[in-house]
Amino acid sequence: MPAAAIPSNESQRLESLYQYQILDTAAEKCFDDLVHLAAHTGNTPIAVMSLVDGKRQWFKAEVGIGAKETCRSDSFCAHAILQPNELLIINDTLKDERFATNQLVTSEPHIRFYAGAPLVAPDGSALGTICVMDTVPGELSTQQQEGLRVLANQVVSQLELRRHVTKLNLELEQNLTKLQSAEGQLTRHAFYDNLTNLPNRALLMNRLEKEIEWAKQDGNSSFAVLFIDLDRFKVVNDSLGHLIGDQLLVGVARRLENCLRPNQTLARLRGDGFTILLPEIKDMSDATNLAEQIQKQLALPFYLSGKEVFTSVSMGIALSGAGCELPEDLLRNAHLAMYRAKVQGKACYEVFSAAMYDRAVALLQLEMDLRRAIEYEEFCLHYQPIVSLTTGSIIGFEALIRWQHPERGLVSPAEFIPLAEETGMIIPMGDWVLYEACHQLYAWQKKFPSTLPLTVSVNLSGKQFAQPNLIEQIQQVLQKTGLDARNLKLEITESAIVENPEYAANTLRQLRQLGVQLHMDDFGTGYSSLSYLQRFPIDTLKIDQSFVSNMAANQEDGEIVRTITNLAQNLGMAGVAEGVETLEQAARLRKLGCEYGQGDFFSKPLNAQAVEALLENKPLFQTHRDSSNWLGQLNYFLRHPILLYHSLKNTSLSKEGGA
Repeated sequence: MPAAAIPSNESQRLESLYQYQILDTAAEKCFDDLVHLAAHTGNTPIAVMSLVDGKRQWFKAEVGIGAKETCRSDSFCAHAILQPNELLIINDTLKDERFATNQLVTSEPHIRFYAGAPLVAPDGSALGTICVMDTVPGELSTQQQEGLRVLANQVVSQLELRRHVTKLNLELEQNLTKLQSAEGQLTRHAFYDNLTNLPNRALLMNRLEKEIEWAKQDGNSSFAVLFIDLDRFKVVNDSLGHLIGDQLLVGVARRLENCLRPNQTLARLRGDGFTILLPEIKDMSDATNLAEQIQKQLALPFYLSGKEVFTSVSMGIALSGAGCELPEDLLRNAHLAMYRAKVQGKACYEVFSAAMYDRAVALLQLEMDLRRAIEYEEFCLHYQPIVSLTTGSIIGFEALIRWQHPERGLVSPAEFIPLAEETGMIIPMGDWVLYEACHQLYAWQKKFPSTLPLTVSVNLSGKQFAQPNLIEQIQQVLQKTGLDARNLKLEITESAIVENPEYAANTLRQLRQLGVQLHMDDFGTGYSSLSYLQRFPIDTLKIDQSFVSNMAANQEDGEIVRTITNLAQNLGMAGVAEGVETLEQAARLRKLGCEYGQGDFFSKPLNAQAVEALLENKPLFQTHRDSSNWLGQLNYFLRHPILLYHSLKNTSLSKEGGA
């Protein structure tokens, strides 16, 4: 007889079965009664409550079979659990090739008829069956089949009740023990963690103090501290619940204990953080070898309440020595090294170095804040108008991210963008900017339908541009927000393109096929190769602000701007000058033929409310025949800078006034 297939969820199924703690237990009247009722319902001489273990089926209750277990390979019930929602009925076993040669058919008890209803636990796992059997062929009526299903449900209910009663009895015993040993428990609570039963911070600090004193006395003794933090533990808590989160902490604690020697201390300091004290080590390799062993142990899955959970840890290692006179010093160093491991991508360890201390303190704090910034909605977008130098009309906005830190106030992008690039946070940050910018522009289009067609420019970092799912992601954003692809402009740096030209060319072509416009950002500061400008489907060159700001003082910069503008025109591209701060710069750019400008002269980056005010109001710049009037009006705005927020809607900077 061929053995039954193994269910696809076998590990989960066995985990669920073992939670009931019923295998190899004594007979219980409630289950015996249900089995007798099954035999009566099926009008059969044999009935069994069978639980399918890894290599056997075990009978919690039986009628007419006289055995406690059989091999799983001989089990009819092992077939029944493959279809948890259906009865398995074999009217004549000799006519079924799966069972014709089964030992239970060809020898005692000579089963010819079988009907089994799976016992399905609340998590969907089939634990076994309640089944009826006969030594002659047979069948069950529809009413008998329904009766067998009802009995299966009753068995599961009894199992659940039994489990809860067992749990309650255990809790009662624990409560009685606590009452009987109140004084001992108070002491234990002072030095041990309630959840994991590990030493807590107080006990760890006590042992650290002793190790520091011993190292001072011995002179040659060294020890190490490992700070361990679970990666993405909050995701487990939020998605699976705090109960499973606590179970995971306990499971991690047990595996960590199995990695340690008797003289080593494992403590739980807080939420998902653990600390290990390694006394009397020979050198740093003792600590790093342990860290690698821990990584291997925690890479294996945890089975918690019928769910398979994976986790990893980031670890920091600090060695005793100069500068570590107090336990807090060692914990601080190990903690900083742990966060450095987080920066490096998690699931690794880092060894603390005194040379990195000053930078680590400030940088790691900023990174911690940065990782929480999106979750706590600390980021916002400001929008800087892009203006036609011919008509003065606003043709679009560039979306610029801003970080309003709850304690530090407004953090400069120059400070956090490089950190985001280094840590990989630029990818989720960039995803957020792309969605928010598209969503906002679409909202403005609906609110101001009479406004000239507007676009929004979004910067793509090199790491974002290299993402293999970039095209699909942009398609999804456009679909979700409703924004037309023609209204989205993506700004890409030269360095992002030349790092992988083949990939860049293919990606840019696909973006153009979507209808997205492509800008080369900060043009002139990098490679500025004519060959890739001809090869890549770029729509617009953005002239870097360093050239614009020095046009008046440096003739070479003025010639560079002229060259870039002519180059763009000859290649059928538009030109956008960045960092326009004065009337003189705007006038000269226009005279050079540059089509568009962007900078504080026109408007500083505005929040969404200010942009709406700008789009709602009439233009404050008017047409003037002579530059002196225009300059006078500009001076008026400089004396009243708030008015700049409402300037340049449908304005006209005439050639006479702007040249």
